[in-house]
Amino acid sequence: MVILLGAALAWWYYPTDFGTDLPPKLPPTVPIVDGEIVKSTEGLFASGKGYIIVIRTSDLFADVVAYYQEAFDRNGYQTTVTDAVPGQGAKDDLVTFEARQGSHTVLAEIKWNGKLTYVTTAVNMHKWILP
Repeated sequence: MVILLGAALAWWYYPTDFGTDLPPKLPPTVPIVDGEIVKSTEGLFASGKGYIIVIRTSDLFADVVAYYQEAFDRNGYQTTVTDAVPGQGAKDDLVTFEARQGSHTVLAEIKWNGKLTYVTTAVNMHKWILP
């Protein structure tokens, strides 16, 4: 019985890896910039499960930041810029958004490395069992 309970808990906590696909139950209002999906998995947060998606794009940093600002506003999120770090010259720029809407919270970290823009999106669904 203990082994069965342990296996059930391990299965429940083990995150699903979606590879280079978006999570199938990702809320449609979550903005995702066009680009290559580097990583897409379930994640565990303090208040429930959710998703973590990493995108690599050749779009300019400023354009990606503007896309997220506009998309969050258009989709009705309450958005705060929680971090804005100008880089040293042409690299290491960083902006982090925290956006809340209904049943989920989105943290989007946008980073420019001098060549490409990376966006790490964490979507906390505030539920322990995903829909």
